[in-house]
Formats: sequence, structure tokens, C-alpha cells
Amino acid sequence: EEQITEYIEAELTLYKRLQPDLVLIDNRPTAVTSAELMGINTVSILNVHMSQHKAIPFHSFRNVSPLGSYVPFKYLDRIESIIESFFVNKLVMGDIGKLRRRSGLKKKFGFANEEGDVNLFPDLPEFNPVSKPADNAQYIGPLTWHNELPPPPSLNQLDDSQRCIYFTIGSEGLDELIENIGLFSIEDIPIIIATGKMKQQIDYSLPPNVYLEEFVNTDTVLPRCDLVVCHGGNGTIYQALSHGVPVVGIAMHEEQYYGLKRVNNLELGIGLHVRELRKSGFQLLAQSIKQVLQNEKYRQNAERMQKLILQNGDSAQKAADIIDDYIDH
Repeated sequence: EEQITEYIEAELTLYKRLQPDLVLIDNRPTAVTSAELMGINTVSILNVHMSQHKAIPFHSFRNVSPLGSYVPFKYLDRIESIIESFFVNKLVMGDIGKLRRRSGLKKKFGFANEEGDVNLFPDLPEFNPVSKPADNAQYIGPLTWHNELPPPPSLNQLDDSQRCIYFTIGSEGLDELIENIGLFSIEDIPIIIATGKMKQQIDYSLPPNVYLEEFVNTDTVLPRCDLVVCHGGNGTIYQALSHGVPVVGIAMHEEQYYGLKRVNNLELGIGLHVRELRKSGFQLLAQSIKQVLQNEKYRQNAERMQKLILQNGDSAQKAADIIDDYIDH
């Protein structure tokens, strides 16, 4: 509670100095409360599963059973969503709730503490559906990161027709991945691994088809890819799907695993939890990669999702237009 109070006091100090007309929030529930205390309007950008409007809870029959689309399972999902919101309210948002009560603010329950006056979902309804439409929430489509880096040097070493596998798993587990990279050298398919600054610390002998790159312009690499291997963050999943590329993911925590369960359910690739990898070893990851590469359905499903993303248009511009309109009115 003491830390929550510190955050809110710091935010109040910032608001008093800047005097903003609006606060734009990305998964920072204290900022919602501090803005309310100052009477400032808020717009929150958050994935559907971090809102009270999600149709599919974190632990859903729809994500683990082919029967999940049947009506009884949908009712079970509603019950599960209420249970999850209760625990979020008690264990995660409890201190914020106490502060709101002391400050005379309206009570918020569970994931509602993440939401602003207006809520923008950087999702597709086909990937992350809502339980029912809300007046103060709407989809804008995926917001993915882009940079202006030149194409990585490794692309120049590939034939024009060669496809590759792109690994982007950050620093967590990178050492183990490099140690076991021989397992993934499938039929000499080129493998590009984004390492960040850790590249300077890697001194393993690598197969000739494996390339390490510090930083990568994914817009230049993904059009050449047959597969993306990642931790399952929504941003990376949508980056891959925007190029029609299937995913193999290793989730390190439950939010990543939520996205990867959707990947499994929609057959956009294969999602694993790090617990499975620790139990079965990197051979399981190698098998998953081979399975996705050898079964065309994953690519076809990813390409269908790509079409939906292209039809959605410019998500960032949509968000900007909604925010401008909200400020003007």
C-alpha cells in the first residue's frame, strides 16, 4: 500500500506541473486513480484480456478443448471470469481499492481498475473477443513496433528465394537456446536470432546456418520468414501475423501464455509454457518447430489473420482520431 501511495503521489505531482487535458494510460492502474483525483479525463490502451470485457478468461475451456465453442463452456467461462476478477481485485488491486475508498472515489472491481473513461483495444476481435460490446471501449487493431534500422547483414547472405526462422526471446533463456541451437538446425534453414547486447558475450561455435543479430528491423526480416519463435507477447504475435507468419512460443508468465493459448486454439502455431520446456527439454521446442514448418495449415491460418489485420487499417491513426475526437467533445 505504501508503494501504491508513492506512485499516486508522484503522478499527482506530475499532473499538477503539466496540467494535461487528458492522460493516456497503458496498464498502469494507479494512473487511472490519480487522474480521477485530479478530475482529468483518461484514455486507456489495454489488451482485451486485461479488461473486464474479455470473453475468454485466462483459464478457459475454449483454449484447451475442441468443445470450447459449445454454449455450456461459454457459461463456464463467464463464471471463471468472475472468479479471476475476484482474485485480481483481492490480491492485485486491493491496495488501490483501499485508497479509492479513503479518497471517496467510486468503487472499481477487478480489471475495471485498469480502464479509463475511454478504452482502446489494440487487438482483433477474432483473436481476442469481448463478452459484449461496451459504450466506452472499442477495437483499434494491433499496435506493433517498427524501427528504421537497415536490414540485418545476415539477410545479404541468403539466396533471394531462401526462407528463414526468426528467434526473438530477449535475454531470458538466450544462453540455453544458443547452447541447444543444433536441435533447431532443420534442413539447413537459416536461423536469425535477435540477441540485443548479449551478442558480445556469446562465444559458442554456431552452425553455419545460424546468424546472431544485435537488433533487427522485423519489417525487413519477417517477409522472408516461415516461422517466428518468441515468448508470446501480444506485440510480437501480432507482428508475425501481420506478415502471415505462424508462431512457436515459450511463455515465461501467464499473460504471455494467454496469447499463446489463443495461438494454439486458432491453430496459428504452437504455444508452450516454460514449465513444459523445463520438464521435456529443448527437444520439445525442436519438435514444435518442425511440426509448424511441416504443416501448411499454420501458415494458411496466419495468412487469414494477416488479411484481417490489413483490412483493419492504420491502428495508430485510429487511436489518434478517437483521442482527438474525445478531447474536442
